[in-house]
Amino acid sequence: MSEINHEELSAMSGENEVKQAPKYEVPIIKINGNDDGFYKPTGKDTRETVENPRGVILKVRRSIKGYLEDEEQTAYFTREHDAWNTKLQLMEYKTTSKGRKANMVAEGTYQELKAMPEFAKVLSLHMVLYMALSETQEIVKVVVKGKGCGGLFDYFKEFEGNQHIYEYVTKIGSKEELMERLKKKYFAMTFTRGVKMEDEAMDAVADLMKEVNDNIQKVEEHHAKRASEFEEKEEAPVELPTVDQDEIPVCEDEPNEQLDLAGEIK
Repeated sequence: MSEINHEELSAMSGENEVKQAPKYEVPIIKINGNDDGFYKPTGKDTRETVENPRGVILKVRRSIKGYLEDEEQTAYFTREHDAWNTKLQLMEYKTTSKGRKANMVAEGTYQELKAMPEFAKVLSLHMVLYMALSETQEIVKVVVKGKGCGGLFDYFKEFEGNQHIYEYVTKIGSKEELMERLKKKYFAMTFTRGVKMEDEAMDAVADLMKEVNDNIQKVEEHHAKRASEFEEKEEAPVELPTVDQDEIPVCEDEPNEQLDLAGEIK
């Protein structure tokens, strides 16, 4: 039998127009903003406690999110991205009697979206850390928001010259903060540098970094290809971000506090 060209057959079959976009899903670690502590969502209403999370940061990304406390539980978010000046599609999710309804409502960089009056007080920057946990080497995604983002940028500044973030264990803790707008206390993430990795351990770190980047690249290539196809047809590419339901922002236990990070997001 001759060698099968799956790329050619896939195009001929038309399956690319109906198959779901590729995803890269790993467990998510969040902070309990009201009661302190960390957890992994394991289901719609279930979670697993995570004690003293620590590990090596393999990849740093970001996303834009926000929500309104209205009857439709309106939520806004973008796909994950790497650079501060990436042009983004802002998606809006609303809950209706027929389920979740999604629409693209705006395009632009983070600064451009924040400059739009209707989103200025709604959207916030969330940092996304892909990490390998020290105890298990499990790859997880840590979602950082609110004052935790400011602390993360301060932490990154500690690495100077030839020092690299991925060479060190990062310890994640918590700190009580005051949300001025509501005069409410909550817990935000903190970050502390741990031990430097031994040289023999760096081979494993490099393999994990490649695994994460290869999987993310597959997702990015899919969306770039789809955008190019729509551009050729002179149509606007509107494709829902490939994210877990856990990532769609809701009014939950960690405040969506607005911070001025304009000087930090580069």
